[in-house]
Amino acid sequence: MRKVGVFLCLWGLLSILSLAQTGQPTQPPASTTTPPSSSQADNQHAKLASTNGTAPAMSSEGRPRQTAPLEKFGYSYFKQAREAIAVRRLYFQMLLQGTLQSAQMPIQPPTGMPPVQQQSTEEGKQGTAAAAPVAPGAPAGTGQQLPAFPYIAYPYSVQPAQGTPFVLPSADALKNFVGPDAMLWMNVLTPAPERYQLGPGDLLTLRYWSDTLEPREVSLRIGAQGAITLPMGGKIIARGQTLAQLEETVRKALSRVIRNVQVTLTLRELRTMSIIVAGEAYAPGSYQVPAVATLFNALYACGGPNDNGSLRRIQLKRTDGSVHTFDFYRFLLYGDGSQDVPLQPGDVIFIPPVEVQVSVSGEVHRPAIYELLPDERLRDAIGFAGGVKPSGVAQRVAVTSVRPGEARQLIDANLLDDSDRNNPPLYDGDKVEVYSIRPVFANVVTIDGAVDQPGNYALTPGMTVADLVERARGLLEDAYIDRADLFRTNPDNTQTLIPVPLAQALQRDPQANIPLQRRDRLVVYAIKDVEWMGDRRVDIKGAVQKQGTYYRADNMRVQDLLLQAGGVLPNAYVERAFLQRRNPDGSYGPLLAIDLRKAMLNESEHNVLLQDRDVLMVYTREQAQFTPENVVTIDGAVQSPGVYPRAENMRLADLIRLAGGPLPEAATRVEIAKSRKPVGTPPIEVSLEQALQGSEAHNPLLEDGDVVTVRARGDFRLKPQTVYLRGAVKEPGPYTLQAATERLSDIVKRAGGLLDTAYPQAARLLRRPDQVVSDLQKTLTGRILQVMKIVNEEEYRRALARSDVERVRFAAGLAQPAVPAGAAALVGQVAPASASPSPEKVAEAASLFTRDMVSQARPLKEDDLLPAGNVRIDMVTALQKPGSAADIEVRDGDIIYVPEKPTTVAVTGAVVVPSAVLYTPGKGVSYYVEHAGGFTADAARDKILVIRATGEVLPARKVRTVELGDIIFVPTRVMAERLRDRQAELDAAIRSITTGAIVFRLIETLVK
Repeated sequence: MRKVGVFLCLWGLLSILSLAQTGQPTQPPASTTTPPSSSQADNQHAKLASTNGTAPAMSSEGRPRQTAPLEKFGYSYFKQAREAIAVRRLYFQMLLQGTLQSAQMPIQPPTGMPPVQQQSTEEGKQGTAAAAPVAPGAPAGTGQQLPAFPYIAYPYSVQPAQGTPFVLPSADALKNFVGPDAMLWMNVLTPAPERYQLGPGDLLTLRYWSDTLEPREVSLRIGAQGAITLPMGGKIIARGQTLAQLEETVRKALSRVIRNVQVTLTLRELRTMSIIVAGEAYAPGSYQVPAVATLFNALYACGGPNDNGSLRRIQLKRTDGSVHTFDFYRFLLYGDGSQDVPLQPGDVIFIPPVEVQVSVSGEVHRPAIYELLPDERLRDAIGFAGGVKPSGVAQRVAVTSVRPGEARQLIDANLLDDSDRNNPPLYDGDKVEVYSIRPVFANVVTIDGAVDQPGNYALTPGMTVADLVERARGLLEDAYIDRADLFRTNPDNTQTLIPVPLAQALQRDPQANIPLQRRDRLVVYAIKDVEWMGDRRVDIKGAVQKQGTYYRADNMRVQDLLLQAGGVLPNAYVERAFLQRRNPDGSYGPLLAIDLRKAMLNESEHNVLLQDRDVLMVYTREQAQFTPENVVTIDGAVQSPGVYPRAENMRLADLIRLAGGPLPEAATRVEIAKSRKPVGTPPIEVSLEQALQGSEAHNPLLEDGDVVTVRARGDFRLKPQTVYLRGAVKEPGPYTLQAATERLSDIVKRAGGLLDTAYPQAARLLRRPDQVVSDLQKTLTGRILQVMKIVNEEEYRRALARSDVERVRFAAGLAQPAVPAGAAALVGQVAPASASPSPEKVAEAASLFTRDMVSQARPLKEDDLLPAGNVRIDMVTALQKPGSAADIEVRDGDIIYVPEKPTTVAVTGAVVVPSAVLYTPGKGVSYYVEHAGGFTADAARDKILVIRATGEVLPARKVRTVELGDIIFVPTRVMAERLRDRQAELDAAIRSITTGAIVFRLIETLVK
């Protein structure tokens, strides 16, 4: 709340600064603040509010009425000054604490704010010194970083450095209005009053010249003795003189040494003087004020009285001992400024406590809480409130008062009576309320309905129904004159209905022209109110410019409705529209077919007379009859196949050229399939070449929905197909396929054959994955993977559940021998000390039960789903038997690799020394493993794999002899075991646990 208050107070100061500089106040924030007050003032204000501001008032009818909360009269005059004081308190408090720089005050003016003029250093210092001191009761500093300040104008033309103190700018009273607060805290540019008496501290500017002397200018400061020193020497007493008097004195003094001297004397700076504001002031203390400051300036600068201070007994105490008492109400109520006396050095302004406060509410011009002097009474309080309004009941004014020291009392005063009994004295906290007269007209009659000016009218003596109708400026054209109704209010507030023959009453028939009484209400009906006039509307829907509902005039026909709707749209089907009629009971009537062209030609058969609630429906051609979509389709060997709009006289060649023309692989024949034909109708087949040449027979006209197919040649290739031969061949490199089907032996033959170092048994062929697996197979493989993943997850959960059950059962079986000891411990028996198990044994037993016994299935990645593209080939057989099954056909992008002949067999994996062993013909797997140091302890001997040089992977059990270049891979095995495989270790651990409670704790841990 303090931060919010600081923010809003800063906005109050901005309004003062902006008004002093530009005459335009700064926009206030969304909410305002209330200056702090003492607890005693809060209590007194609450007491007044409870008795004066919020109590339900009684009207003259005896009904309770809620009044708005009242404010103290005159205190709002100082509201803005109090906000400025709160800002100054915060500012100087931050200066003392060194937190002004941390407050992050923005120095750039926002949009719309005027630039600040340059101010001299001397004026800046004086403005800072003239600021109000920190008054008692200022909010204590918290030492924490405050929120960002709103905009405050710095008096510099350029951005000041960080830590530059804030100085109030100058205010020019010659151009703008300057408020009372700025008169004290800012350097105000204003001429001195004519009767201003100079004194010590005033700064003067003397300018003098003559016929033989150039103009010169000097500054003269009036010293402490009240004298000034002239530029030519000598002193003159200036104290007590006005500016004009001193100017004449200086001219005479200078004329003694300068002939025909001319002198001008101006006041540059006013002196300051010290005054004291004491008592119940909002910000009491000592103030340094300009010499032109007045009593009202000082009151405004200190924020006026606080909630306990008096506005009517303000005392000004002079140094000579005189005391002057001032009533501020005279200024607020009557604009009497005679009390605004100039201040003198050493003056003391004393604000005494308020004594009598009463509230005046109700029907007065200024409801508020007023301060009364001891000799003032009820009429004085009513006078302060501006008197009783014409709507107030002055004959009875309720005064809630007291008999001092005895009891509370209610006084009814008649302000129309001048006797003292109706002007009682008032006491502190009294409440005065002026009630309102009843909000009921005493002489009113009302006329409603089909008249020119319905409403309330004054009842005159002898007024009749006809007179009231004439006062209402007569009947409307659609008025129902056969009858009107007069509702008369009875004394018990019930009503009586009196039928009035209105036509006869207007003819002044004494039987019908009934005399009116107070609160009568005459209702004149319109014809549509008493008779069914029909639903005079027609609707038009569909292909018109402005479809909707239209008023049906007399003699309105279909042509008139079409004109009002803006006519039909270009795609409207004018040969036939439909007019749907409605019967009087609301049911649907006949449906009429309308030719809109004949209706516009005013043929009576189709330009029918409209009736109420007719609906004219205009259809588009697409809605009225089937119209195929105006497009044709071309597909196949063209550059831009797709759907194209069919233009008029569009032929086959036009569509082919519109699609970018045929592709190089286009065939010689084109098919045209017709739409909306019986099943089995063959398409039209024409020559592509002759169609493009414009032959009539092969370039037919196209119709809506035709589908043109340009087939492609299957034996046509856009680019050559290439295979790559690498390795131990005589001429390795890329080879372009020469025939539609070319085999492995053909490529090796074209390369000049194999080298002597070639090892064709290990030759391999790499093929692009897209030529190995189709898109459908890829899709099915992914779906199968998802299904298998779900199956594996279910299997894992089932295996995990079986493992948990097995561990719980096994743990329970181990715990049975320890139950007697545990039971003895539970009933309070003490187990032998030697039976306590060691922590290592307990931890070992627990670790056996908490091992993971089930693992999830290994997830397969996307790379696992794609084949490597390695095609197994038998190059030896392919070269020996060209054209055989081993001599496979090659494809575009194939890579054929023929390695050189190796000399070793590699052994890797779980062996002592993975290495390459020299090949020995006829040896098996065990031979090469032994030469690699043998198996390790974790070797999975039943899962050994043999990887052939051709890329084929075989289990070791299916390999009798190892071939040259093979790799023997020995995988590791998982060190998995069941609990019952460690039965001996578990028994040893459990035997050392003799306390049953520990066993139960172990079982509890396992089953969680």
